[in-house]
Amino acid sequence: MLALFGCGKSEEGPQPIGAADVQTFLQDAGLEQSPLSVYIRGKVLVINRTDRCVEGDVQTLLAPARNAHVAAEVETVVWIDWSTQEIQGDAYKTVFQKEPSKKLPALVWNADLTVVDWKRKQLLGGSRITGTGPTEHYEKRTDEELNKTGGIAGPRPFQAIADYLADTAQTVAVPP
Repeated sequence: MLALFGCGKSEEGPQPIGAADVQTFLQDAGLEQSPLSVYIRGKVLVINRTDRCVEGDVQTLLAPARNAHVAAEVETVVWIDWSTQEIQGDAYKTVFQKEPSKKLPALVWNADLTVVDWKRKQLLGGSRITGTGPTEHYEKRTDEELNKTGGIAGPRPFQAIADYLADTAQTVAVPP
């Protein structure tokens, strides 16, 4: 496929996964709960269910043989529900130019994964992957970022999610 960037046109052929495709892959109507353990079938699309978009930071870490680029390739969908969790006893002192300093809790990101065999329309289950706490180096955060997360959060576990998917794809047999 040849895309002419900046012109708003592309040649006929499969289109990259877009917002309408994401909405389709977020629908859980008609999916059956599977008694099987989690496995990965074919190419994968990773969707951030919290923000309702492709989770590009994980998608780009997938092996080329597993990375779906167009909707017709998708056989497995992975939904990620993001949340934060306070690290007990860990807090950061903030420094504001015009406000008194205050302590904010240290947080880790949790990624609750739900794996769907899209080809067979089956919910397979999932796993929770927890990130690490914030680093000790100074970082600037806006009030909006701090209020949204409720504290100082560490990095999201994108690589750990990609590793989990790769490990599952290599170690669990896929039913016909």
